[in-house]
Amino acid sequence: GKYAMKLICTGYAQSESLLDLLFECTSHENFNVSQEAFEFWDLLAEVPTMDRHPALRQPIYKRVLHLIVLSSQYPKDFTDWENCSIEEDDFKRHRRIIKDVLLTLCLLLQSEAFEILVSSLQNQQTVKSWQYTEAILFSISAIAQQITLDAMASSSANLASVQNQNEIVSKNFANLISWIQKPTIHHELIHSCSLQVIGSFASWLQKTISTNKGTPTSNLTIQTLISCLQFICNCLKQSPIISNSAAITIKQISTNCKKEIIEIGILESLFKDILPCLNIDSNLSTLSKISLVEAISKIIVNTPLQANYYIQEIALSIISRLEQIKQVSSTIVNAHLDKKIIGAIYCEFELLSTLIYYNEPNDQNEYIIPKLLEQIILPMYNLTQYLPHDDIIQAFFRVLTKAIMIAKEKLGSTVLSSIINSCIDNLKNNETGCC
Repeated sequence: GKYAMKLICTGYAQSESLLDLLFECTSHENFNVSQEAFEFWDLLAEVPTMDRHPALRQPIYKRVLHLIVLSSQYPKDFTDWENCSIEEDDFKRHRRIIKDVLLTLCLLLQSEAFEILVSSLQNQQTVKSWQYTEAILFSISAIAQQITLDAMASSSANLASVQNQNEIVSKNFANLISWIQKPTIHHELIHSCSLQVIGSFASWLQKTISTNKGTPTSNLTIQTLISCLQFICNCLKQSPIISNSAAITIKQISTNCKKEIIEIGILESLFKDILPCLNIDSNLSTLSKISLVEAISKIIVNTPLQANYYIQEIALSIISRLEQIKQVSSTIVNAHLDKKIIGAIYCEFELLSTLIYYNEPNDQNEYIIPKLLEQIILPMYNLTQYLPHDDIIQAFFRVLTKAIMIAKEKLGSTVLSSIINSCIDNLKNNETGCC
C-alpha cells in the first residue's frame, strides 16, 4: 500500500488493475489479506483530496464502505465458536481493526455513511443472509458515536451544515428503528446487534430531546425513545443472548436519558418491566441483572421523592429470593458445592451491594437503606456460614463494608452498628479464617 500510493493517486488510468486488486483484498476472507488493504485505505485518506485522481476522491469510499461491511461478516459456516473455522479471538480482533477503518470512512462521508448503511439494511435485494444483515448493524454501531457528534456539533460557522446533518441522522434513525422493530430477517445475533445499535444512539436521543424542547423534533424523538424502551423491555424476556444485550442497552439509555425518562413519565412502567427480570429463573446473567439495578438507580437519584419506593421494592425482592434460596438449599445434600445455589446467592449479594453503592443515604432516603440493612445483614451472614464459599463471602464483605460506612458516617444507627459488630465478632472467631 505505501509503495503503490503515489502511483495510484496520480495515475489512476495506469493502475486500475492494481486498484481492483485492492478492492478484492478488502473483502477477502483471509484477515491478514484484508487488513493489508485496510491500511491502504487509511493511508489514502491522509492524502490531500486535490493530490488524488478524481476517481479516488470521496465517491470511492462508498464502495469501500460496502466492502468493509462484507469483511466484517460472521463466517458463512457459523453456528457457534466451537464448530467454527475461525477463532473467536481472531474475529473480535479483526472487528476492532474494522471499527477504526469505519471511523475513518465516517469522517470522510459524514452522515452519508449512515444513510448508505440504513438504505442497505432496508434494501431487500442486498440483504441475502443474516451474516450480512448483522454486519450492517455492526457497522452502524461502530460509527454511531461519530455521526451523532457531527450531527450535534455546535459550531455557528457551519450551522446550516450541522442542521442538515442532524436532519439526515434523524430521518435515518427513524427508518433504522422501524426496521429493527420489524426486521426482514431473523437471527439471535441480529437482534443482539440491533440492541447495541439502539444503545449507541442513547446520547444522541438525550441531546436531541433536551436541546429542542417543545418542538416537533423533540416530541418525535420522545416517542422514539418510548418506542425503543418498550422494544428493549420485550427483548428482556427472550433468549439469553438477546436478553443480556437488552439489559446492557437499558443501562446505556438510563445513563444518558435518566432525566428524560422521569420527565415523560415512563419510569414506573420501565421499573415494572425490569423488576421481574431480577428473578432467579430469568435468562439474565448476574452482570446483566447488576446492569439493570444500576440503570434504575441512576434514574431514581434524580427523583428523590420516589426513590425510597424503588429502593425498597428492589431490596425486598432480594430478601425474598434469599429466603427462597435458603429453603431450596436446605433440601440439597452438599449445597455448598452446588454451583447454581452458590451463583444465585452471589448474584443477590451483588445486587444489594450495587443498590447500596448507587443509593447512599441522603436527606430524602436517610433511613431507608440503614433500615433495609438491619433486616438483611444477619441473614446474609448466616448464609455465609451455612454455605461457606469464597465468592459468597467476598460479596458479603462488600455489603458489610458499605454498611459499616453508612452506620459510622451517615447515621450512627445503634441497631445497625450492633448487628455489624456481632457479625464481625463472629467472623473473627470463625475457624475458616475468612475474616
